[in-house]
Amino acid sequence: MRQSPGGLILSATDVSNSLACRQLTGLDMSVALGARKRPFRPDPLRDLLIARGLAHEKEYVDWLKGLGRDVLDLHVIKDPEEAASATLDAMRAGQDVIVQAALRDGRWFGLPDVLLKTRGPGTWAWSYEAVDTKLSQETRGGTMLQLGLYCELLRVAQGVEPEHFRVVTPRSGHGGEVYRTADYAAYVRLIRGQLEATVAEGADAVIARSYPEPVDHCEVCAWFHGCDTKRRADDHLSLVAGASRSQRRELTENGIAALTSLARCEGFAFKLKRGAAETLLRVRDQAKVQFASRGLATPLHELRPVVKDQGLVRLPEPNPGDVFLDLEGDPFAVEGGREYLFGIVKVDATGAPQYRAWWAMTHAEEGEAFRSVIDFIEARRAQHPAMHVYHYAPYEPSAFGRLMGRHATRSEEVDALFRGGHFIDLYGVVRQALLAGVERYSIKNLEPLYGFVREVPLESARSGLRAMERGLETGVADIPLEVRGVVEGYNKDDCVSTLRLRDWLEGLRAAEIARGVELPRPAPEESKPSEKVDERAKRVEDLRGKLLVGISEERAKRSPEQQARWLLAYMLDWHRREDKAAWWEYFRLKDLPEEDLFEERQAVAGLEFVKTVEIIRKTPKGKEKKAVLYRYGYPPQEMEMRRGDDLKSKDGKDLGKLVAVHRSERTIDIDVNADPGDQHPSSAFAHTYVNSAPMEKALGRIADGVLRDGGVVVGAGKENPVARHLLLAGSPRVRSGSFRKGSGETDVAFAVRVAADLDESVLAIQGPPGAGKTYAGAQMICDLVKRGKRVGVIATSHKVIRILLREVVTASAENPIRVAHLPSKSDLGDVSPGIENVADNGPARQALKTGQASVLGGTSWMWAREEFAKSVDVLFVDEAGQMSLANVLAASQAASSVVLLGDPQHLEQPIKGAHPEGVDASGLGHMLGESLTIP
Repeated sequence: MRQSPGGLILSATDVSNSLACRQLTGLDMSVALGARKRPFRPDPLRDLLIARGLAHEKEYVDWLKGLGRDVLDLHVIKDPEEAASATLDAMRAGQDVIVQAALRDGRWFGLPDVLLKTRGPGTWAWSYEAVDTKLSQETRGGTMLQLGLYCELLRVAQGVEPEHFRVVTPRSGHGGEVYRTADYAAYVRLIRGQLEATVAEGADAVIARSYPEPVDHCEVCAWFHGCDTKRRADDHLSLVAGASRSQRRELTENGIAALTSLARCEGFAFKLKRGAAETLLRVRDQAKVQFASRGLATPLHELRPVVKDQGLVRLPEPNPGDVFLDLEGDPFAVEGGREYLFGIVKVDATGAPQYRAWWAMTHAEEGEAFRSVIDFIEARRAQHPAMHVYHYAPYEPSAFGRLMGRHATRSEEVDALFRGGHFIDLYGVVRQALLAGVERYSIKNLEPLYGFVREVPLESARSGLRAMERGLETGVADIPLEVRGVVEGYNKDDCVSTLRLRDWLEGLRAAEIARGVELPRPAPEESKPSEKVDERAKRVEDLRGKLLVGISEERAKRSPEQQARWLLAYMLDWHRREDKAAWWEYFRLKDLPEEDLFEERQAVAGLEFVKTVEIIRKTPKGKEKKAVLYRYGYPPQEMEMRRGDDLKSKDGKDLGKLVAVHRSERTIDIDVNADPGDQHPSSAFAHTYVNSAPMEKALGRIADGVLRDGGVVVGAGKENPVARHLLLAGSPRVRSGSFRKGSGETDVAFAVRVAADLDESVLAIQGPPGAGKTYAGAQMICDLVKRGKRVGVIATSHKVIRILLREVVTASAENPIRVAHLPSKSDLGDVSPGIENVADNGPARQALKTGQASVLGGTSWMWAREEFAKSVDVLFVDEAGQMSLANVLAASQAASSVVLLGDPQHLEQPIKGAHPEGVDASGLGHMLGESLTIP
């Protein structure tokens, strides 16, 4: 943002800042108008990052020059208006590449790193696309807004909106990450319009009207100290620990706008719009303790009433093998994040803490550090079976789960730690056990309670952590030793502080017992897996070891054949990693205090029974059957549970299935497993588990075949040739020998011809929404059936399967095709003309065998079953950009050839767990190379 004779000039950075904080926009306006100066906030890596950023951009530009592209570099022009004029002149002249371009439209100004000349007429017979070179490994929302604005400015300059924009990161390669402009344009226009409206108010009005509420951007904002000072002067409700923004808003609307006012409030005369009264009373009680603690060197605390299995009751018996864990990680360092420092404290024979650290700056180092830490813990557990791993907040166990999947190692050991209840989260213990006179329940804020003094000042630690994160995100390996020393000291302080907190809580527990309070220890849990699970894990490890013989850990050193074997090796337990992540989430939700479930989207709290509801259901044979549902009301809260979700009660018991959500009335209908009588649940959370054994077994059979044949290569007599073709991501193989579009042949006609010509191969068809992929798929299926072929249809949901099946019915109206579908049990009564519902896997397989159905739809759970092997000639995977490669591969055993339909820019299948690189790809994403595009 800068001042000009015509008014304020706005940039892409201003758009991002306005999204982060409205107060920030007002302050930036004030600086641009000369009314105040921006505070200085030191950044130890700033100069180094600028140099690295310029070097990254130069490397990309040199690559373009190496391709023979003519480059014009405008970085020498410092005046913004002169740069904008020179850019427009270069665009008019058809310059191939423009570096450090400047774009202007009225009050808006943009500085894209690179403009690339592309095909497509606008004002001229060519147009341009924007490219930004970013050091960050992961593309963030601000970057998308920035490039979206550049596209808006380009549209004005050249008369046509660029179809795509690109982000070139160190990880993406020179081709960059490609995004479709239309997917972001509406949002960019919305945010841009909001910023223009804000600027029109004037700096003083914006600052006065937008209170500096604490937001994530505060962590890096130069204005933080000023905003924090104002909040404290105003005694703002944001100072109350645990008070959500919606609670603060509701209190303020009802005349309670300060912590002191809240602390003195005896009750609430108003009806809550959101949440339950109990949660607001706890916020009030928190404010009371904080108010009473003001001016005291040591904050006050008070214990909450004892609740079964909560608070101090969760503390296990101290053990000589106990360790105290803390990780330092950066979620943006690479895709999936990087855990760069593992710290553990153990207690020696004298009672003194002994600290050990493992650093990890690269992917390989992270894997090695993780293995070493787990081995260290396992050695302690072998010596002290009742030991525990103490940590503060759920980050560490979650990180272990991600690392286990990302590096595909130590899964059984991590599983045993979870299963045996060895992880002890002291944050959960504190939040359930007591109220403390602190502004936040971070371990740093609690330390005065137990007299812990850090060796590394927090301000120095914050600066060091920011430097580490910036270095990791931008590939700066040579982090100064003094920065590493500060971060390691901070990590050690966290580990020792966790130990001291445990000891303090044990002291509170002992004092309560001395007063006669009953506080039992938690019952020990079993660490060993079932024999069946253990056998599966051993089989996977055996197969993986054989598949990986002679294969390098470095991707660049693997041949295509070796890469295919590597992918298969780590796909063998893809579903187990997903299942484990789902179960860990189940245990997390189960252990949360009920008031915290209000903030969980996969949960609903504050349930109140309304009535029973009688409905009529249709059976698979079309008969009607009565069913009784239980309707519950709930207070306002964000909730993303969906029809069909299996619900669990707070004690972990199966509650029933969610049948309907009536959001306007704020009620849900549950098909309960058992009559609750008078014991109705007050909360519930979603946890749906579907046994993935059919797909695991299918992948195991593919691996067995690969090992028998000595490799993934496709040839005569090889087992599962289409699966091997999928693993190798090969070009479509056709019997005619030519995968080439004929002169004058339409895309759909070409697709129909190729589908019938596939030779135990895979055809990928990509295109944006509305391009006609479903229509093309239906035409291909109808042609295959006319040729006497059997066809399968698969997708990530029955709804998507049904859409393609309906299109097939419509396309074959003149010569009807026999179409069947194995839907979910809850959808068996749904009727679609021309589609026969089958009730189970047996009847579905029989329908194909007898010719009762020429086209059958079902999920990967059905197609992966051994009895469905080679049951169809061609399997169509709809929305293949949303289906994991593991599921496509498992289902491929059902067909001789596979057709993938999807949009590569569409969101991929939601993945719960972490997986090695490439193993987490979608089926379409893996295959994209030589594919057919329907524009």
